[in-house]
Amino acid sequence: MEKLKPCPFCGSLNVSVLDIGCGTGVFCNYRKPKVYTGIDISWYMLAVANAKHALRNFINTSLEHFIPVVEYGLLIALFGAGSYLNDKEIAKLRSMPGKKFIMFYAPGYNPVSHGKINPETNEPTGLPLKEWRNYRLWIE
Repeated sequence: MEKLKPCPFCGSLNVSVLDIGCGTGVFCNYRKPKVYTGIDISWYMLAVANAKHALRNFINTSLEHFIPVVEYGLLIALFGAGSYLNDKEIAKLRSMPGKKFIMFYAPGYNPVSHGKINPETNEPTGLPLKEWRNYRLWIE
């Protein structure tokens, strides 16, 4: 199995970042891109994100309903967020320009939040996935 560093594109962030399923904005705890947009369907998670990172752009929406106003250089969905994308969202993500780092839960991995939020997650097909710990990664 190939040994991977998490998010190989994340060293230099002179690109705009779209964080899909951003939750509490944990990406911004570690990286400070010049342009950042986080989207999530949870108002509560976004309230926490806004409190922690007031100068960042957080939007309460799904990827399916999100209308980008800039072209993003890096599209990320961290810590299993990719598992909650539906087929339309994966197709939309594939058509969007920019590098992609999307994390799906590995088969058999069931995080505590998994059953609480949505026991059915999307199993992506036709994506070049790499295994890393409890995740499958789509890096493009």
